Amino acid sequence: INPAVPACDPDTMMRTLSLASRPLARALSSSASPVTIAVAGASTPAGKAAIALIAAGDMLGAEQKVALTLIGADAATVKSVEGSPLVASVSAAKSPAAVKGASYALLLEGDMAAMGKALDGGCLVGVVGNTNALVASTASSLPASQFSAITRPTQVLVEKSLAASKGVEESAVSNVIAWGSGVADVSHA
Repeated sequence: INPAVPACDPDTMMRTLSLASRPLARALSSSASPVTIAVAGASTPAGKAAIALIAAGDMLGAEQKVALTLIGADAATVKSVEGSPLVASVSAAKSPAAVKGASYALLLEGDMAAMGKALDGGCLVGVVGNTNALVASTASSLPASQFSAITRPTQVLVEKSLAASKGVEESAVSNVIAWGSGVADVSHA
């Protein structure tokens, strides 16, 4: 777990998930069976935001049912999505091995090496932070091309902070680069 990874607000999580999976949603929209999505770090603020967006159809579309495996979820997190129209099933797990069999895995927290080893098949994986993505992909038998590092939360937090310090709108801040978890470059902003 990298303590330098900032918490992610729901707005940022929605933009990250929607942009990352939009082409995939089109390909899956006719799928009759639920798509399995594993979320590790399910009870973190970023995990809760992601789960709500997935359940609302913001990740894979408004027609695609999902089966959620929530790793590290508390009872309230599980209950928050039970009964959602697009959620065919939801289960809580503690073991990193629970990612096995998922079509998508969102790794926000936990033992990245253990989860990487458990990933299989054609799973597409989003991992918070460059180092965590490297650890998970190195431990996995999946091709590295199936892993994406999520650094957008760091970028958004720095953009917000910079805008606030300069007294301008966030939209006025551009060219912030997130090199990794908690490391941002504003030299060109």
